[in-house]
Amino acid sequence: MRGKQGRKKKAYRRTPSGKTKIYFKKRKHSSCASCALCSKKLAGVSNERNLSKSEKRPSAIFGGVLCNKCRKTVIEEAIKVKQGIKRLEDCEVRLRGYIEQSLKLLE
Repeated sequence: MRGKQGRKKKAYRRTPSGKTKIYFKKRKHSSCASCALCSKKLAGVSNERNLSKSEKRPSAIFGGVLCNKCRKTVIEEAIKVKQGIKRLEDCEVRLRGYIEQSLKLLE
């Protein structure tokens, strides 16, 4: 199979001329976007197909990736690391990647 057609579902249909042809069905998106840390449903993220990237997700830091509560926690931890109150090694392992990203944005 070629390219993206390998990921689509095959459907056989009979045409009016009597021949059977193969069609490829589009698959539906998952039900909704969820937070990468706590798996909570994200607010403000659309599930529609034909929207631009800016219409699909909010423009806030980690918008479309983390929920508000997790985003607040990550930014607070990043500020503590930047101020020298806490070391990056003392933070939770699952938060470290996001803390490093937010440290780059805070500079």
